Amino acid sequence: MALVCTEITEWIEEKVSKPVEEWEERQEQRCKKRPWYDPRRWLCWLVTILVKVVRWVVVTVGKWVVRTVCKIVTVVVEAVVEIVAGLWDVVVGIVTLDWRRILDGLLRIGLGLVLGAKATWDYVVAHLSPQCLGARPIIILGAPAPRTGTEGTGPVGANLSPDGGRSTL
Repeated sequence: MALVCTEITEWIEEKVSKPVEEWEERQEQRCKKRPWYDPRRWLCWLVTILVKVVRWVVVTVGKWVVRTVCKIVTVVVEAVVEIVAGLWDVVVGIVTLDWRRILDGLLRIGLGLVLGAKATWDYVVAHLSPQCLGARPIIILGAPAPRTGTEGTGPVGANLSPDGGRSTL
């Protein structure tokens, strides 16, 4: 079957939240609480405070996404059109007693069936074949068997040809 493939590209943006951890350092002046007239109140010291701050940052991530869209086209539609047109020719030929048109209609129906069967077979062979799935190929009667290149390489005595395996097939 005929496949028509098109590529569709689009820009997609996502907002992603990420935690950002930072250590902030802050210094404070500490003094003892004493009455206002006490001179020891004048003595103070500095204290360093470390604080872990987690900030959530929203990042917009953009990327191009490419999609391939394939459609099975025309062959099936053409087969159906041929069959319907053939049926129409047969009906009109019967009504008008036009034997030539009846024959043309039957030929068109046959052509539509053959076209549909061929398209289906091509699709099965191309896309649903056991080879694609990793299985052994189908051997059709009357066709030569595929060569593997390992004939005559079995254990001793496995080669039963009269010339000792020196002949080529």
